[in-house]
Amino acid sequence: MPDALQAFRAALDAVGGDATLVSLGFLFLGLFVAWNVDPWRSLLAWVATTSVQFSAGSFHISISDFFLLPLLIGTLITWVGSRHKGVKTPATVLLFALLFLTIGNAVTAFTFGRLPQWTWLNKDLGLLALLVPYWSMLTLCHDQSRTEKLLRTFLVSVSVLNLIGLALYVSSLFTAFGSFVNYGGMRFVGFMLDPNGYAGLAAVAAVIQVATLNLKPKMGAVTLLHLLNCCALIAGCLLTLSRGGFLSLLAGGLMLLLFTKGRSAYTIAIVLLALSIGVVKLSMSTDLNDSIHKRADDRGNIESRIDYMEQGMKMYLGSPLTLATGIGIGTFIEESPQFFGDAHQIHNTYVWLLVEGGPVILIVYLFLLYQCLRQSFWVYRRVSPLRYAAAGCFCSLVAIMVWCCTVEGMYHHHVWVVLAVSELLWANCRSDISHPSVSLRAAYHSRGDVRAPALS
Repeated sequence: MPDALQAFRAALDAVGGDATLVSLGFLFLGLFVAWNVDPWRSLLAWVATTSVQFSAGSFHISISDFFLLPLLIGTLITWVGSRHKGVKTPATVLLFALLFLTIGNAVTAFTFGRLPQWTWLNKDLGLLALLVPYWSMLTLCHDQSRTEKLLRTFLVSVSVLNLIGLALYVSSLFTAFGSFVNYGGMRFVGFMLDPNGYAGLAAVAAVIQVATLNLKPKMGAVTLLHLLNCCALIAGCLLTLSRGGFLSLLAGGLMLLLFTKGRSAYTIAIVLLALSIGVVKLSMSTDLNDSIHKRADDRGNIESRIDYMEQGMKMYLGSPLTLATGIGIGTFIEESPQFFGDAHQIHNTYVWLLVEGGPVILIVYLFLLYQCLRQSFWVYRRVSPLRYAAAGCFCSLVAIMVWCCTVEGMYHHHVWVVLAVSELLWANCRSDISHPSVSLRAAYHSRGDVRAPALS
């Protein structure tokens, strides 16, 4: 009898535990649905969670991907039901996506007689998963206030997660807690999976933060918080020990000097001094110094990446047909085991696009980057209240272009956030100038901008 009672009690406990889990599941589902009723909130949630990733085999999934479906549905309903369709998707983006998904896939299918999983899952669906939020940003950010809020959400979310990650990183140096933010020992990776990817993200956020600090009106004590956040973001980038991240941060920082006033250089000098002191202090008290030397002396990683690009170019130059069409999207990683023993990809966005997509796709992509640079510079020159955002986008694009020389960076979320913000700033400003806006005119006069364009 006691055994039967114990079994009955255990069954009740099991049912009760399952019921609790089911209740919690429905609660979170209800909160998720309630949050995503408004597509604007879905978009902000997507932007805020892009830097938290987990692995799903060969596919890196971000928490932001869970917001894709409600974001797509909500944006589509908004687009159909609203007279104002938002900013039109640039023809260059549409042309790039069309060529990539048709010609690139057709060549691959002709080569293998099928589409490999890497092609349709990682490349095709991966690109579509980025185009959906890109289109949503253009559709839902129908004025400059929303564009600025979008940019601010991106910066704040990356900064907060970076600060939490750095706290865990420092904790892991002296205790056993928080080591999951490290990659291969001492390389800081935050809540992402690839230190090179996190370095590119942190570099872009750091450039935008410095642009905001130097070009946006000062806000008293808040300025100190911005300065400290500059230090934290640059430290997060440097602690990844990523060569590409360092080069992109350097390129973006040097470009930013051209946009800032002379006295603003002191801000950058203070940031670099503080970071230097911090890195020296850490290297003296931990084995960070050994990790830096090991990373600097690792020539095999650089040589192997050169080998991948060399083999890719050999495949591209193999026939007159591939010279015009490329070898096909996803072909290199499918055939790389016969050359290197296991699967590898080309760690250079431009070489990868040329080899697999061909010269036309590469040229369209480069023209897309050029358009965004030109548009950001236009806003910087003509719209004084948005100089900080325009300069941040311009210098971030320069940082991204340099960073993409060392990684396959086109599929990272922050790249498309910057592209979208650049397009939004330009399109909305052109619209405001074409159609007089009292708020924008008031913003010019309040800033005393003598170069403000006529709004009539």
